Amino acid sequence: MLFESPLLVFAPGPERVRIDALRAGGFRLNHHVDQDSLYADARKAPDAGGAVAILMGASAQNRNAAVWLRAALPDLGLIALLQTGTEEEHMALIQAGVDWICPVGASNDLLVAMLLSLWKRRMSSQPAADAACRRGDWSLVENGWTLKGPEGRRVGLTVSERAVLTALFEAPELSASHEELLAAVNHALGADPETDRKTRVGVMISRLRKKCQRHDVVLPIRSIQNQGYVFVPEAFSDDSA
Repeated sequence: MLFESPLLVFAPGPERVRIDALRAGGFRLNHHVDQDSLYADARKAPDAGGAVAILMGASAQNRNAAVWLRAALPDLGLIALLQTGTEEEHMALIQAGVDWICPVGASNDLLVAMLLSLWKRRMSSQPAADAACRRGDWSLVENGWTLKGPEGRRVGLTVSERAVLTALFEAPELSASHEELLAAVNHALGADPETDRKTRVGVMISRLRKKCQRHDVVLPIRSIQNQGYVFVPEAFSDDSA
């Protein structure tokens, strides 16, 4: 787990999909629907410097919770989701001491990026975590949220990209079908099954390949015609199937 303590999530409204996506992404969390239980749980945090609270309530609720948490636990990481998107709401959260503010309708990928930023800040004085999953000279590090290539270059992953690579790394012979990869993505996102599996998986891998190229990393994923994809650790090109 990235954080030793579970994430403290204040979400009195319907946030099931987002919460399920965080859990599927490898985060432990304690979900609270009222502020009193949130405060009681926060008091138990053994190391506030390694804990994070995510506020998903109404604007006034988020601001009040942020003020209390920042005063009681100055080292606590704080993320809040905007509800109205107004400048007044934004300023109120900044004044309350929130570390990161998610815009209205923020994706799960953006929320995860903020969580990883807080985690890296807390880990900056410690040795980097060893690879959790390694295949040849390639590895998934930082709890699977970063792909590390043979030359040590790193590429940060979104929720969907992490799900695809994890599925390939864990599959027999590093090969998975379109259905298996899409199922892994849907599970990570807490989404319903889709029918355009080949198209969607192909688009995701194409985008991931381009992202890796921007970091001078050649992603060794090859297409298996009409079947799926295979990760080839010893390869540096996927020009041939």
